[in-house]
Amino acid sequence: MFIDDFVQSCDKMLSYSSPQLRDVTSLENWIERTACLARDETAYLARKDDLLSITTPNDDLLVGLEQLCENGVIAVCKLLKMVCKTRISLCSLKKLH
Repeated sequence: MFIDDFVQSCDKMLSYSSPQLRDVTSLENWIERTACLARDETAYLARKDDLLSITTPNDDLLVGLEQLCENGVIAVCKLLKMVCKTRISLCSLKKLH
C-alpha cells in the first residue's frame, strides 16, 4: 500500500508541466516591485529547472488573446512614456527661448 501511494505521488509530480517563461518573469517582476517577500522566500525562482506549473492547462486560443492584449498594453504604456518625455523636453526647450 505504501509503495503504491508513493508511486502515485511520484507520477503526479512528474505529470506537471514547466511554467511559461512569461509567467515566471511576471512573478519575478511582481516580487521586485512589491518587495513583500524576503530573499530566502524567493530563492526558488533562481532554480528554473525545478519550477512547475500547478494550474490546469490553458486554452491555446485564450492564452494567445491574453498575451496579445498584454503586449498591446505594454506597447501603449511605453509609447505614452516616450510621448510624455518628448513633451516635457519640448516644453523645457520653449522655456529656454
